[in-house]
This record gives sequence, structure tokens and C-alpha cells, in this order.
Amino acid sequence: MVAESEGRHIFISYSHEDKAFTFRLAEDLKNAEHPVWLDKDIQIGSEWTDEVQAAIDDCYAFVVILSPDSVGSSWVRKESLYAIDEKSGPIYPIMYRKVKLPLWLRGVQHVDFQGDYNMAFARLLSGLPRQALPHLPEYLEPMLESANPTDRRMAVVDLKRIALGNHPDFARRARKRLELLAKYDLDERVRGTARDFFGDEES
Repeated sequence: MVAESEGRHIFISYSHEDKAFTFRLAEDLKNAEHPVWLDKDIQIGSEWTDEVQAAIDDCYAFVVILSPDSVGSSWVRKESLYAIDEKSGPIYPIMYRKVKLPLWLRGVQHVDFQGDYNMAFARLLSGLPRQALPHLPEYLEPMLESANPTDRRMAVVDLKRIALGNHPDFARRARKRLELLAKYDLDERVRGTARDFFGDEES
């Protein structure tokens, strides 16, 4: 079961050498309705260290982008060690470019983004707290989180019905979940069943 979140955003720690990948990841997380904080959000005139510490304190997930540049960055190290020491929730290391895991992240499961981006992103999403994912009828959540693809496909059938229903708020949320499932579910059959909804709309 994915935990409920405490905090307002995902904090991403990264080297500016990896900013193209980081900004892509941040945009995809935002599209999945997860708020993201990056150091580019620091206001002019603010005390840098205080802003970063406050952002880590207020995050519900700490993501660190791993690469030779980030592992060699004193700032990434400081941010990560602070998160490890002060945050009760899990740390989410992302292997962007191959590098030896630093000592302070040994034993922490990482997500490997060196291959298929969409599959790696799906794995990351499945482990994140449910901060901003659209809320739906309670009976659907265990089915959507199930490790059994058959359960998730059954949930997709109900999501399609809700997306076409007369409750505009539920319909919007169901449609958003279908979009995420169509693109990022780990099982091709689940992705295909979700994609069928959008194909049916176009026909």
C-alpha cells in the first residue's frame, strides 16, 4: 500500500549539469499531479540555505538525481544527508548516468533511468506517496495499487464508466488516472485497456 503523504511537494536534488533530464522529470511529475520544488524556484533576495532547508522540511518525497556530476557535488551531498537525517519518509535515488553509489545512499533502492524512461517513470510513480493523485471512490484505490494486473484492468473498466458519467469532478479525476495508466502502468495489457478509452472517444 502506498502511503499517504505529509508535505506539500517533491524536492529534487540534482547537479545543474543534469538539468535537462531533471526539468523533464519535474514536468512529468507535475503532469502526474505531483507538485515539485527545484532550486530555480528560490526567490530573488532569499537566503539560499534557508530556502533549501525549508523546502526539504516541507517535502513529502526527496528525489536525488545520480550522476558523476551530482555525486561530486557538495550541495547534493548536503541536501541528501540532511534529508536522510531529518526526514522520516523514504529517499528516492534516480540513476540517470552510471556512477558508483555514494556511501550515504548504500542500501537505498534506486530507480534506474538509463534504459526505458517511461518504464522507469512508472516505477517511480508507483512508489511515491499519493499526494496529489486524483481522489476516486475508495474501493478503487486498492485495485489501482494492486500488484495483480488483472485487478488494475478491472479498475480501468470502472474508471472508464466514471469518466463518462454525470459527475464532472469524478469524471475529470477518472480521466486523469486513465491517462496515467495508459502511459505508465507496468503491464502492457493494463496500458492497452486504458488507451482504448481514448481511442473509443476519437472513433
